[in-house]
Amino acid sequence: MEFRVSGKKAGCLFQLKTYRYNLTSNYHRTITILFIYKTMFDAGSIIAPTLLIDETICRSNIERMQAKADRFGVQLIPHFKTHQSAEVGQWFRDSGTNAITVSSLSMASFFAENGWDDITVAFPANIRESDTINALAGKIRLRIFILSAETTAHLASVLTNPVEYYIEIDTGYQRTGVPHDDHALIASVISSASRSGNLKFAGFYTHDGNTYDVTGREAIMRIHNGTRTKLAALRNRYASEYPGVRISLGDTPGCSVADDLSGLDEIRPGNYVYYDVTQTVIGSCQYNQIGVALAAPVVARHENRLELVIYGGGVHLSKDSVSINGKTIYGLPVDVRNGRWSEPLDGCHIRKLSQEHGILKVTREVFDRYAVGDIIGILPVHSCMTMDLMRFNGKIMIVT
Repeated sequence: MEFRVSGKKAGCLFQLKTYRYNLTSNYHRTITILFIYKTMFDAGSIIAPTLLIDETICRSNIERMQAKADRFGVQLIPHFKTHQSAEVGQWFRDSGTNAITVSSLSMASFFAENGWDDITVAFPANIRESDTINALAGKIRLRIFILSAETTAHLASVLTNPVEYYIEIDTGYQRTGVPHDDHALIASVISSASRSGNLKFAGFYTHDGNTYDVTGREAIMRIHNGTRTKLAALRNRYASEYPGVRISLGDTPGCSVADDLSGLDEIRPGNYVYYDVTQTVIGSCQYNQIGVALAAPVVARHENRLELVIYGGGVHLSKDSVSINGKTIYGLPVDVRNGRWSEPLDGCHIRKLSQEHGILKVTREVFDRYAVGDIIGILPVHSCMTMDLMRFNGKIMIVT
């Protein structure tokens, strides 16, 4: 069994030394990066929290979503904020991906430097970053999100390179976006943008984040189908004036369980590459489809409480939680053997996290099996946040 630690040579966004990474022409950021090495998997080499990425599981997740998109003639434009790695990105290329979604301009810059030339920044355009938008648009096909006429007016006045834009639509999640039935605001955005020869209307996008607030396929599909109907109505309204207008949807639960993507032009899920405990609770996946686990040293045992303390806290896993059987869960323990991991251990969970500590409530059988210094695995509640944190606070091993 072999593993690789994602790093600069492996194409990870951040690598274990500090250097200054030029994100834009006028902005530098000091970041901590991971080193890379390749060796036979050895639990004894793990001395601190280490995120394990199972390449086989992740590739299977990628290929399954791509096959679904192909079946319905929908373009899959996956969100790369979950993994933030050029090496993992290559797994998507191998399955046919040629356009990607990111959550920031700095992330877009990184992936542009790694050969991706069709990138959507799925975050409301920040006019303070107009220079970066313009510079990137001179190198790649750049797509952005716009929510207001003020933003379009500003960009129209400063852009010298062509940029495609989507109007982000709120179909019920209420995070951000133009209400789907606010046709006056939509018209004002398009009208303002039309004054510039460098802003091209691409279509409408929505993130169905409210699918994360329900459980079960029926509830997910009710939201998913309602959103498709609202987006289709918008496309029909503007299709005569903008024949190429596209509708785009991004959420892992809906895209994972949907058996019908007809009517959509694009889907943009991201979490599905790794999945996590939240997705299993929602009903998006099974535990054996989770592609990441945190390998953490046991540092203390408390027999009177049947609790294990691990070196793995909020700075490694985040403090996102889910409710399972009435209990607040911050992660689920698993056995780690030869770089792979088991199903969640029955009756065990992380009940509390502080900065570096994780407090595991376990059964007598599990308590007796683990000694101080042993390695136990944790399935994360939110793999996107765990990955982002582990870029700064530990190692990342890709298990092949």
